[in-house]
Amino acid sequence: MKIKRIKYADKGINWELNEINFFDLTLLVGQSGAGKSQIIHAIKNIRDIATGSPINGVEWEIEFIGNDSKTYRWLGEYQNKGEIFSLRRAFSLDYDEYSTRPSPPLVMHESLFKEGQIIISRDQEAITFQTEKTPKLNPYVSAINLLQEEEIIRPASDSFKSIIFKDFSSKYRDDEYYMDDIEVFGKKIKNLDHLKNLGTSISIKLAICYIYFKDYFEKIKNAYVSIFPQVEDIKYEKLTNEDLPFYYKRNPILQIKESGVEN
Repeated sequence: MKIKRIKYADKGINWELNEINFFDLTLLVGQSGAGKSQIIHAIKNIRDIATGSPINGVEWEIEFIGNDSKTYRWLGEYQNKGEIFSLRRAFSLDYDEYSTRPSPPLVMHESLFKEGQIIISRDQEAITFQTEKTPKLNPYVSAINLLQEEEIIRPASDSFKSIIFKDFSSKYRDDEYYMDDIEVFGKKIKNLDHLKNLGTSISIKLAICYIYFKDYFEKIKNAYVSIFPQVEDIKYEKLTNEDLPFYYKRNPILQIKESGVEN
């Protein structure tokens, strides 16, 4: 999936992200408070809506190239049930045993276009799928999720599922693997498109790319070095120091060499 542009607003907390365009490689940089995390948060929420989570007060529009290389435009809006409802989600607050869990927000409207042709049109009364009204469906869940098994919808739905968020600041790893596993797994990858659409972590994809798609890894490395010229080399290999714990000797590690740094 390649995101071309997004526009996003959270009316529950009165926050709006003006339309932003993305390129083949987009690196978010800026001082603290510039809005980098908010952009990531907006993309995550759009992904969550596409995969079935209702989110209070959100209005969105996203244009993207799907896993099938087709251009999609998806837009919609959720009912605004107030700031408290939004803050509970933002801070992952649970309801105590004495409180009443409110119903989720309703989908106010939703549309999906594929190559400029409208596929889904939805309001509070009905969902129209390819000119035909559907039976009454869950009013809290996005139509792109409700209709994900339809052949014409599946590529768009699968594209959102391929959006992966990884917190590299965490000391805990959710993708432990050994180099031997990577080499076996990598042999099953048919081509670059297969690798790109694989529902696994960026770390594993990079390791497979380093072993089996050297030319493409070089393109990634060169793009990175063009942004950070102090970097001399990037590789994805096991460390050989005998004093290292067993884990680090069995696992491939992303290694970045900077100018003027010996080790």
